[in-house]
Amino acid sequence: MTVCNKTLHPNLLTPMTTRLTSLSLLASALALGSTFAHAADGTIAFEGKLIAAACTVDNSSTNMKVDMGSVSTTAFKAVGDTTSPKSFQLKLTNCDFGLTDPDDPDSAPKVGKATVRFDGTTTTEDPSLLAVVGGAQGVGIELADATGARVPVASDSPGMTLTKGENVLNFRARYIQTQDAVTAGAANSTAQFTLNYQ
Repeated sequence: MTVCNKTLHPNLLTPMTTRLTSLSLLASALALGSTFAHAADGTIAFEGKLIAAACTVDNSSTNMKVDMGSVSTTAFKAVGDTTSPKSFQLKLTNCDFGLTDPDDPDSAPKVGKATVRFDGTTTTEDPSLLAVVGGAQGVGIELADATGARVPVASDSPGMTLTKGENVLNFRARYIQTQDAVTAGAANSTAQFTLNYQ
C-alpha cells in the first residue's frame, strides 16, 4: 500500500488564510454595525395602577337615549350654526372614596373627582364632533358639560367633584352645522362613555 503524504507549501496557505481573515473581520464589522443600529436612545417608564370603581353607574345611565328632536334644515344657515342643546345626565350611585383620616372611623368622607370621556365615530370636518348616520348630511353632534363648554370626542371632560353616595353628572348635546349644505334625514349617533377617577 502506498501512502501518499502531501505537504502544503507555506506560500499556498497565505491566500486562503487572508481570505478567511477578511471574511471574519467583515462578519465582525457587520455584527457590530447591527448592534449599534439597535442601540437604545432612551428609556420610557410606564406607571399606573388599577383601582376598584369608586362609583356604580346607575342602570338608567348605562344604555340611555337622548331625544334630539326634529329640526328643520332651514334652521342651519352657515357652518357653526347650532340647535338648542338637549340635556342628559349620567347618574352614579354607591360612590365611596374612603375617609379623610383612615385611622379615624368618625372622620369625614373623602371627596372624589372624575372625568368623563366620550368615544364614537367623528365627523371628517371636525374630529371633536360625533358623526350622524341615517341620511342627514352636513351636521354633527357637539357634546358639552353643564357649563356649555365643549367636550371633544375622545378627550376627557374637565374634572367633576364627587361626594359619597349618589352623584349626577350633567351634560348637553346639540346639532352643529359642519358643511355648507344640510340635507334632511335621520341624524342619529352613538357614543360610549368612560369614567376616569382621579
